[in-house]
Amino acid sequence: MQEPPDTFEPPSAFGPGSLRLRRIELRSHEWSLPGGSRNARARFGQRRSWILRLEAQGQGGAIGIGEASPLPGYHPDPPARVEAELGDARLEAFELPCGSGLEETLEALERVIPMRSPSARFALQTAVADLLGKLRDQPLHRLLAWDEGSASEPSRSCDDSSEGRDRAAPDARSEGAARLASEAADPLMRAALLGYADAGLERRAREALARGARALKVKAGRDLSKELPPLRALVAAIGESATLRLDLNGQLGGIEPNAALEALASLRLEFLEEPPAALAGRWAARLPLALDESLLASGAERALSGRLRALGARSPFRCTLVLKPMALGGLLRACRVARIGRAAGAELVVSHLLDGPVALAAAAELGLALARPGGPAMGLGDHPGLEPWAAPIAAALAPNALLYHDVPGLGLGADPRVELRRCA
Repeated sequence: MQEPPDTFEPPSAFGPGSLRLRRIELRSHEWSLPGGSRNARARFGQRRSWILRLEAQGQGGAIGIGEASPLPGYHPDPPARVEAELGDARLEAFELPCGSGLEETLEALERVIPMRSPSARFALQTAVADLLGKLRDQPLHRLLAWDEGSASEPSRSCDDSSEGRDRAAPDARSEGAARLASEAADPLMRAALLGYADAGLERRAREALARGARALKVKAGRDLSKELPPLRALVAAIGESATLRLDLNGQLGGIEPNAALEALASLRLEFLEEPPAALAGRWAARLPLALDESLLASGAERALSGRLRALGARSPFRCTLVLKPMALGGLLRACRVARIGRAAGAELVVSHLLDGPVALAAAAELGLALARPGGPAMGLGDHPGLEPWAAPIAAALAPNALLYHDVPGLGLGADPRVELRRCA
């Protein structure tokens, strides 16, 4: 386990009732993705992020940290709205309920401080969750873990001691997470992001395999006729040593749909992410599919069960949901979508928006909470969006894998310094 540079010693006891929040800092950072990044729909370059730090007043200096990093061109989340909602949030109106479970706490937070910006909501929920984990001396993945038949994780008081946790029923993690935690020989893997299907794809894949990657993800779809040769070369190079995921981002250019289906079926994909919506139903019979951006559409959560049933009726494969909590609008909605997906038999993969180290730590904790034995690698490999940042390495992150740990909150330490290495 990787230890952060500092630790937080929780107070020995808290009084009954609730805790008040105070905003310590909201800092804006402007940066760019090194070398740029793209998918079939857009190129990504300039970014703006906000790091939010909260304090529980009178509780020995416990600090919670969150991050908002909207990705222009991926989903509508105007930076001006992000900054306004985080800067104007009336934190004094919210009392952190000591006896509530995490999901119940975040539901109350949404009612008291509603936000339209998905990334602002994610930042606030992450900071509160980090703070609550530190106050309870629990890593966030334990507070997030849920049994598949339950509505939320059990309620706990802010002064839960280790002795009390030992006496409690084994509900701090879901049954699947507890099994995974004991399987040290089979860690929860992180998929390596190889970027776009171009001439350098095979080289990047060999480098990832040399570092120990077992799952690879590639972007394509702008002109599949030109992207198929490097994809075929990649499949030949990796053989059975790794699985391959392909993301079309809803696009299909340069090739006729039937020819594309035949070509993609020959690649032995772990799954095909976001094919064009008009083709998904027909392609489901031949290819394992994954949903990502389509989970963000208005009403998508309400329609998800029916959509998964319809795909399941046409497909011999399990569908996969790719959950990006920054884009979904927070940990709470990610858990709701995950529960719908798991009930319908879907696989769950947690991923990112090429965002910074705080968001990656939160996504890693969510991935640990939602994992099941033998399930897919989480889409949380290192990416170019991390390069400009100086920050502690989250306790959950190991090369190519996620680790269960006991560091409270996000696993970043008591009050981590998160800043840019350089102005971009």
